[in-house]
Amino acid sequence: MKITEASLTRFSEWLAERGRGGNTAEIYRSHLRQSHKDGAPSTARLIGELSPNTKRGALAALAAWAKFSKDDDLRERLDAIRLPPARRVTAKLPLTADEWRRYVTHLRTGVLPKRDARLRPIMVIIAIRGLRCGDALRIKRHEITAALATGKLSFEAKRGKRTEFSCRSFTAELEELASYKGDWKVVRDLVSPTSKAASKRIWRRMRALAEGLEIHGVYPHRLRRTYATRFLSQLQGDPQAIIKLQKHMDWESLATAASYADAVDLGELDQVGGRMVDDLLR
Repeated sequence: MKITEASLTRFSEWLAERGRGGNTAEIYRSHLRQSHKDGAPSTARLIGELSPNTKRGALAALAAWAKFSKDDDLRERLDAIRLPPARRVTAKLPLTADEWRRYVTHLRTGVLPKRDARLRPIMVIIAIRGLRCGDALRIKRHEITAALATGKLSFEAKRGKRTEFSCRSFTAELEELASYKGDWKVVRDLVSPTSKAASKRIWRRMRALAEGLEIHGVYPHRLRRTYATRFLSQLQGDPQAIIKLQKHMDWESLATAASYADAVDLGELDQVGGRMVDDLLR
């Protein structure tokens, strides 16, 4: 099957029927647009000069396409490829504690443009609790009402997974969202009619507001990384720290939680190792 805009649209519908989200479909389509030659799927990018994580993303997209298009030849070619472990070429570092504090404070108490009025509580929730942008936009109106009554926010997260946690740190923002009138059912409706447009608008505004504070490179997932790594640092010395982080963030894989330890200062780890050897030889 040729990779065309029409076939990619059918591919997106096929993914949706299998519970994959709109953002995942868009990422897969992007990989497929770049991974074809004369309309046919190509594995060339998987052995090229891409980062390991990007190669794995392209591999997942091609594997899904092979299943969708029933392309056994492509499946065999993909099975023969062995990729290196997923490692980022450059580390994605969290914000410093001062940057995070200044940013959240500005979102909560600063004077924002009028056009950001409805975005403000959404941006605060993302920044203060490390929610994925898509998850925050998927929260339903009745779930906000229930959260204000129970103190627990229960909502449908990525891949349809039901997630629940305390909303004590952002109750005021939920109250603000609940106060909005009109016929809206999910938070996304307050931003834009489509998920893609809503996410882009949130990303652009969060980055622009951070730039105004001279905090560079801010986007929702960096704030998620900031929250997770700061939480991990609060458990310093706890042998179950990674497991507790996994449970707190409601991740399925322990490996996901462990990846957030990448932001630890390697120099600090070298010092720990040095002290250990000094104690051994003393």
